[in-house]
Amino acid sequence: MDTMNTQITRNLLLLLGALTISSCSREVTINRQIEVDRDSIKVVCDLNRMAPFDQDTSSFVFAELTIGNTADREIKFSLRQLSLNIPNRKSAGPYIDSIADILIKDEILAKKGSARHKVYWAIKPPVSASEIEQATMTISP
Repeated sequence: MDTMNTQITRNLLLLLGALTISSCSREVTINRQIEVDRDSIKVVCDLNRMAPFDQDTSSFVFAELTIGNTADREIKFSLRQLSLNIPNRKSAGPYIDSIADILIKDEILAKKGSARHKVYWAIKPPVSASEIEQATMTISP
């Protein structure tokens, strides 16, 4: 009985490994940096990977953001102010890249301070790596 359980466990682990590899194989590594500033906010966005989502009806585009405050005073900022703009595509604001669902809140940036966030955008319809090269970013008031 132990041998049978061991074999079943081994087969399940092999199946899970194969599924993990096949689901990640369509992820594409990208290397695109976008810089934008508005008033006292400077954002450096390092786009680093993208993956199809929801039966290929959209794409997730992942990035690391560095948000800097160039002012001599504290300022309030929210990730909701950022838009990733790709021609002929619609994207909502970014989401925090985390296992848990994290609510985006306003944050206070110290004078001359900065914050870093790992984020992603959901883009519909799906986007290609060549279209990412045309991406821009805006900061809304």
